[in-house]
Amino acid sequence: MGVRYYLHSSSNEYVCDQSRPCTSIEQYLDTNDTLVISGMSNDVCDSTLVEKTVINADKNETHNNRRKYYRYIGDFSEEDLETPRRRKLFWNTHTKMLDEKNQKIRLLEQKNRRLESKISSLNTLVDELKKECQLNASYSHILKNIGTEEEKQLLMRQLQISTGKSICPILRKFAMTLHFYSPSAYSYVRTIFSKALPDVSTIRKWYSKLDGLPGMTKESFQAISLKVKEMKVNGKQLYGCLVMDEMSIKQHVHWTGIRHQGYIDFGLGGKTKEMDNLPYAKDAFVIMVVDINTSWKVPIAYYLINGISAEEKANIILNCLQELDTTGVIIKTLTFDGAANNLSMASELEANLQYSELKPYFLHPNTNDKKLPWRLEDINESGLHSATKLRNRHIYYFREKMKVKLAVQTFSTSVANAILFCMNDLKLDNFQGADATIEFCLRINKIFDILNTRNFLSKGTYNKSINKRTKTEIVHYIEESIDYLAGGFNAMKNQQNVSTVDHLKVQTSNPEAYRTLVHYLRNEKAEFHTFQLKEDKPMRIVIRNLHPSTSTEMIKNELEHRLYEVRQVTQVISKIPLPLFFVDLEPTDHSKEIFKLESILRTKIKIEEPHKPKIISQCALYSPPRHNISNATFTDYFNTIKNNFIIVGDYNAKHNAWGCRTNNPRGIVLYNFVNANNFNVLAPPGPTYWPSSPAKKPDILDIFETKIPSNLHCLTKNILELNSDHSSVILNVSATVFARVEPPRLFSPLTDRLEFQNIINQRIDLKIKLKSNYDIDEAVNNLTMLIQSAAWEATKPNKTHDSKNNYPIVSDQIRCLIVEKRRARAKYQVTRLPSHKTADNKLANLLKKVLAKYKSYEFEQKLHSLSVIDGSLWRETKRLLKYKTASPHC
Repeated sequence: MGVRYYLHSSSNEYVCDQSRPCTSIEQYLDTNDTLVISGMSNDVCDSTLVEKTVINADKNETHNNRRKYYRYIGDFSEEDLETPRRRKLFWNTHTKMLDEKNQKIRLLEQKNRRLESKISSLNTLVDELKKECQLNASYSHILKNIGTEEEKQLLMRQLQISTGKSICPILRKFAMTLHFYSPSAYSYVRTIFSKALPDVSTIRKWYSKLDGLPGMTKESFQAISLKVKEMKVNGKQLYGCLVMDEMSIKQHVHWTGIRHQGYIDFGLGGKTKEMDNLPYAKDAFVIMVVDINTSWKVPIAYYLINGISAEEKANIILNCLQELDTTGVIIKTLTFDGAANNLSMASELEANLQYSELKPYFLHPNTNDKKLPWRLEDINESGLHSATKLRNRHIYYFREKMKVKLAVQTFSTSVANAILFCMNDLKLDNFQGADATIEFCLRINKIFDILNTRNFLSKGTYNKSINKRTKTEIVHYIEESIDYLAGGFNAMKNQQNVSTVDHLKVQTSNPEAYRTLVHYLRNEKAEFHTFQLKEDKPMRIVIRNLHPSTSTEMIKNELEHRLYEVRQVTQVISKIPLPLFFVDLEPTDHSKEIFKLESILRTKIKIEEPHKPKIISQCALYSPPRHNISNATFTDYFNTIKNNFIIVGDYNAKHNAWGCRTNNPRGIVLYNFVNANNFNVLAPPGPTYWPSSPAKKPDILDIFETKIPSNLHCLTKNILELNSDHSSVILNVSATVFARVEPPRLFSPLTDRLEFQNIINQRIDLKIKLKSNYDIDEAVNNLTMLIQSAAWEATKPNKTHDSKNNYPIVSDQIRCLIVEKRRARAKYQVTRLPSHKTADNKLANLLKKVLAKYKSYEFEQKLHSLSVIDGSLWRETKRLLKYKTASPHC
C-alpha cells in the first residue's frame, strides 16, 4: 500500500505520494497546481516536507528586492518552483539532505555492529564497564562469576534480542546485581543493547517482592554473607551479637489473597485449612544480628507466637546459630532481658546465670566455642568497650589530666553500680572493700548534676533547678560534700606526712620550741629539712654609696659594733662590683632603727628597703557621666594603686589634650590631676564613642592613664568593630622602639590624574540594579575595587634616585643602641663613677662602628643602583663634580 501525505495552504494542496515503488524521485506540477512527490519514504516525507518545508502559497505577494540564497528546503517558496532552474535547485537540495541522512544512519549502524561484535562475551562486557563507568574491581569479579558458562552464553544471547522476549532468570539476576553495584553501569549497558535490559522501575518492583513470611529471612543471611566477604577482602573478620526479644502485636487476622495471616506461625508455611483451628498470635518473637566491630544490624528471623516455651526458644536460637555459621559470621554473645522464660532458656542451652554457680556461656552447636572472660584492657584493644563507656582514655587518664569529659564518665552512677554489682553479687575478690570508691563516685556524680542543672521539670533529686523547695536540701548536700572532700584531702595529707623508717617528722607546739629544736640540730650538725617562720625571716636593707672595694667583713663588724645583729652582708655584683650592699638583720626592735644611720666607715651612706619588682598593674575603669568627680576623688582612687599601672576605661572626660573636640568639666579636672602627678594619658588616634543620635557627634571617651617606666614605648590603635556604641582600643607596650610604618595612600605625586580618570570612564558600569541591600553592598565593593585598581595603575613607580630619599629608615638595632647609649650617658652624669664612664664609652664606640658599617652598606647599595639608562649615573656624577677643592696659592 502506498501512502499519500497532504499539506494544505491557503490556495494550494501539496501531496507526498508513495503509492508507486519508484527508485528515484520525480517532481512535476499537475494541472491543478498540486505538487506531487513520489518515491519517498515516510520518514523522508515527514522530515523534509512536514517539519522543515515552509511554503508561501500566496502568489500575489510582492517579492523582496534583496537577493535570496537557497541552501535548505525551507528557503524555497511556491514561486521558486515555477522555473526549471529553481526546480532543479530544489531537487539538488533534497538529494543532498537525503544523502546526509543516509550517511548518518549508516555510521550509527556500523558503530552498533562493531560494539556488539566487540562485546561478544560477558567478560568483555564487564571489562568495558570498568573502563567506561569506573566499575569497582571487586564488583566486576562478582559480575564475571554470576553463573555457569552456559548461563553466560544464554545471557549474551538474551541481550542481543531487543524486543519480544521473556526475561530469563539469569538475565534478571544479572540486571539486579549490576544495578545494585552501579546504576550508571546499568544505564550504559541498557543503552548499548537497545533497551534489552528492563527499566529501572521494573528493578524496583523486583526489589520489593521479598518473602516476608514468618521464619528465617533468606535475604538477611545473603546480606550477611556479602558483608563477610567484603570484610575478608580487607583482611578482617566479622563479629556479631545475637539479640532476641518479644514484642506485642494486635490480635487480628487478614486475607493476603493467598493465605490468612494473624495465626501463630513458626515459619512452617502451613495451608489455610490447617490454620483454621490455630489460635491468634499476640506476640512476635524477633531475632536480630548486631555487628560488633562495624556499625550495622539486620533482623534475621521472626515468629508469630501466643506463648512459647523455653525449650522452643532454645531450639530456635540453635537453628539461627547454625544458619549464621554458614555465612561466616562469628557470633560472640547472646543478649536478652531478664524474664524468667529467658533464664530457663539459658538453662536449656546448658548455661547457668545463678550467682552461686555462674556459667555465663554455652557451647556453639557447630564449633563448640564458648565465650571467654575478657579484661577491660583486652576489650579495648580489640575495638570493643564495656557498657559503662570506659575506654583506654579512662584507664590511662594521666595522658589527658585536664579532660573533664573523662572525669564525668568515670565518676558516674553506672560505674558505681558496676563496682557494687561486682562486689556484692559476683563477689569478686578484686572488688571487695570498694565501699569508699562507690560513695566517692556517687557523690561526684551528684555534684556534677547540681552544677549542670538545666531542666526545671527534671524528676531527679539533684537534677532539678534550685528553687525555694529544693534550696535547703541541695545546700545541705553541698555543705556535706565540701566537708567530705576536705576531710579526704586532709587524710591524704596526714597519710603522706607521717613518720616512717627512713625519716622522722617532728611537729612543735609553739615557735619557741621550734627555734630551740632548730638550734639544737644545727649544733649537732644533723641533716634536716624545715621551713622558716614569718617572724623569723631576716630584715633586708640596702646600703648605698659605699665604695665597691669595701670588704663585707668590715661592714658586718661595724654594724655589730653598733649593736645590730647581722646574719650576712652581700655585695651586688653585675659585670663589675657596684656600690650596693645587701644586709640581712635579725628581726629585732633595734633593727628598725638602722634607717636612721647616715654614715659608717667614715663614708656618708643611704639606707633604704630593697626595691620591689616593677610590676605594672592593669585596671579597667568606668565613670558614669551623672556623677560629679573632683580632684579628691581621683586622688583617693589612685592612692589605692601603687607603683606602675595602666588604667583604661570610659572616663567620660573630654579634653583637647587627648584629641577630643571640646572640653568638659570632668576632662579639665582629670587634665589638672594628671599634670600634677606626672601621669601620662594615651588616647587612640580616632573616636571611640559612636552615638546613635544624629544630634551627637563621635568623640574620644576611652583613654589610657599610665605610669610606666620611661624605657617602655607605647602605641595605641582603634579597632573598628561596631558591636556596641563604643569601639575597642588596643595598647601595644614594647621595650623596643616601634618601627614607623607609612600609612597606605591611594594617590601620590606620581599619580597621573588624567589616566586615572580615563580608566574609571572605561571600566565603570552604571547599568546595575540597586533593589536590595545585597545589591547595594555589591555595588559599593565593586566601585571601591575599581577606584583602587585605577589609582594603582595610574601611579608610575619612582625610578629616580634622589639623595634625600635614598637611605631607608634606621633599623631597630641602631635605635636601641642609641637609647642605651643615652641612658648610660645620663647615668654617668648623675653618679660620676668611673665604671659608668667606661660603660658609656663602650656603647659610644660600638655605636660608631655600627653606624660606619651601616653608612658603608648604604653607599654600596646606592652605587649598585645607579644606571646609565635612566640617567641616574650622570646626575650623581654631576652632583659630585660640583664640589671642587680650592687650588693652593703660589
